[in-house]
Amino acid sequence: TDHCRPDRAQRILGSKNAHFAKLRQAVGVRPIEPAVSLAHALKKSGRFLALVTAEDEQTAELALAALALDTCFAFVVSGIDSKLPNKPSPDLYLEAARRFGAGSSHCLAIEDSANGVKSACQAGFLCIAVPNRFTDSQSFEGAIVIDSCATLAGFFFGAANEGLH
Repeated sequence: TDHCRPDRAQRILGSKNAHFAKLRQAVGVRPIEPAVSLAHALKKSGRFLALVTAEDEQTAELALAALALDTCFAFVVSGIDSKLPNKPSPDLYLEAARRFGAGSSHCLAIEDSANGVKSACQAGFLCIAVPNRFTDSQSFEGAIVIDSCATLAGFFFGAANEGLH
């Protein structure tokens, strides 16, 4: 049937991305400032970053560029574009580790959703969860839960980390 055709799906995705771009221009993308600062600090300290997302790669790259984070991330692993099973499957995180040439036990995931935590933990990553207002009631079993990106920055860079729990 027509609703399952790949060309129709591509048209819908293109339309969604065009709408997202217009919305971004009209409203702007509002960064979660501690997260933006943390990404820049991690990159500057020599850590390698990848974005593992359930979104399509184009939308993710548009958001990274709008937040001036595009230079922080080595690559994007997309649950839509990669043809791999999406979160909560571990496949996207395993692909990120493969691209970095690292074993999963040498990788860290920072997640904000239960599906992301499940995906990262099943892949063998150490996972830190930083819930947001939409996900704070979800279960983050298997992850270290931290209350904010500012606290997470302290965890990495030696400031007080009283937000760990």
